[in-house]
Amino acid sequence: MSEQVDQANGRRTLNTILYVACVIAVCVVGLLAYLVVTDDGEATAHGRLAGGEIAVDGSGEDLHQRVLEAATQETQAFINVDHADFDTHRQSVLDGATGQFKKEFGETADKLEKITKRGELVMTGEVLSAGVVAANKDQATALVAVRTEVTGKETGGAAKERNLGFRLDLDYVDGAWLTSDLQEVWISR
Repeated sequence: MSEQVDQANGRRTLNTILYVACVIAVCVVGLLAYLVVTDDGEATAHGRLAGGEIAVDGSGEDLHQRVLEAATQETQAFINVDHADFDTHRQSVLDGATGQFKKEFGETADKLEKITKRGELVMTGEVLSAGVVAANKDQATALVAVRTEVTGKETGGAAKERNLGFRLDLDYVDGAWLTSDLQEVWISR
């Protein structure tokens, strides 16, 4: 009898935890929806202003689409690394970078090259999903989810798959969207 009471109490506790988690999730989604729908000239998650018109960047083109393309391209450059051709990787990343990110990547690229060559590292990846979190005509933030395969000495030559997420801050510079900050926001092995 005592065991049945303990099981019932455990189920009630689990149900309460699940209920609270669902309420929190609904609140977060509601908050995000509220933040996305603005009327101060910021683009929504669908690339439209609150009045329904398509948001444009400084070139007059679709802001949302241009930010997604730039974020996807920079993420692809960042996650595709081959120890045998590191210079291509370095140049691809730097071509889509600006500001502090460009400076930091440029300063650390030589160390990264040594590490990749020593470990015979090859990482290839694909973008699974990308979205614009916030954008205006000068700056944007995007989230990009990717799947990568890594091989090298450390993996014994076998491919190790990883899912990664990145947050990119982009600035509109001389007619192009360039990455000013790139942060890894999650890893799933």
